[in-house]
Amino acid sequence: MGLSGGVDSSAVVAHLVEQGDTVIAATLVMQHDPIAVPGPEALERARQTCESLGVPLIEYDASEAFRKYVSGPFCAEYLKGLTPSPCIGCNEHVKFATLVRLSDELSCDAVATGHYVGRTEGADGMWRLVRGRDTLRDQSYFMCRLGPDVVSRCLFPLCDATKAQTRHYAAEEELPASDAHDSQGLCFAPGGDYRTLLPTEDPMAFAPGDIVDEQGSVLGHHEGTPGYTIGQRKGLGLAGGPWYVQRIDVDGHRVVVSRLHHPTEPTMTVRDLVYHPDASRPEDELVVQTRFHGPIRHARVRSLGTHGEARIEMLDGEELVVPGQTAALYQGDVVVGGGIITS
Repeated sequence: MGLSGGVDSSAVVAHLVEQGDTVIAATLVMQHDPIAVPGPEALERARQTCESLGVPLIEYDASEAFRKYVSGPFCAEYLKGLTPSPCIGCNEHVKFATLVRLSDELSCDAVATGHYVGRTEGADGMWRLVRGRDTLRDQSYFMCRLGPDVVSRCLFPLCDATKAQTRHYAAEEELPASDAHDSQGLCFAPGGDYRTLLPTEDPMAFAPGDIVDEQGSVLGHHEGTPGYTIGQRKGLGLAGGPWYVQRIDVDGHRVVVSRLHHPTEPTMTVRDLVYHPDASRPEDELVVQTRFHGPIRHARVRSLGTHGEARIEMLDGEELVVPGQTAALYQGDVVVGGGIITS
């Protein structure tokens, strides 16, 4: 059982013990500096929860993998003018990869977590994720790159639960995390602000530059291109708007904006596509979602044949295309894949 020390995973541990399962909890220590992940309070709650329930706890140091697959690439991509989705990489390469490996080493039957997501077995025998009942908490977008081999190993007891129900259960069971705050912002950056991390990777990360229109005319100035993302409207400090960020020119230290024009596109290209469609489901059910709680567009996927590249065509409108973010693919509410947006 992946135990973060938060209310969701703590409630699942209590539930599994209550129904008679033999549970071994694992808290993944993903970072020590500049801040600890999980924080000391969360780690102490995990210890108290396991002690009160009679569950053994493994505190596993996953910081090397976290640096390699999450925080390191996050900084590198931001410095290139991209907008990465670190939680997706963390789920794919760190959390579930580590929990499955530990499960094998300990001869466990399954891996359980406190995510608000479910799973379903298709007619082809493949296990795929499915959106959780609580639409505000559904975490399937962040887990879209988990393949059937991993999903088949997992249990998600909170699939049909709401956050309110989970907190109520935790309070009834008098769990230490029953009143713990939900995590906010970027877990591995001080204060949740990624801009505090980038200067440690590149002292010139926030070199000043110009804000220009599409013709190259200077409209204003900025204090570093990593402070901007494609589609951004607020915080530009420009008169006569609204203005939208169209492009980030890292080498030229320029932020390119356009007036009264939101940068949407009818198609996008992705790389490293993980794609497991269900042939038994209607093809016209395929939809794409490019950000958490973002709009859902009916789509068509066409492989480009190299290195997992594919072209995704929106069939019912245009969408904000932000290089570095992830496009999650669904058939109805069933997750069938995800790729990293390149253009």
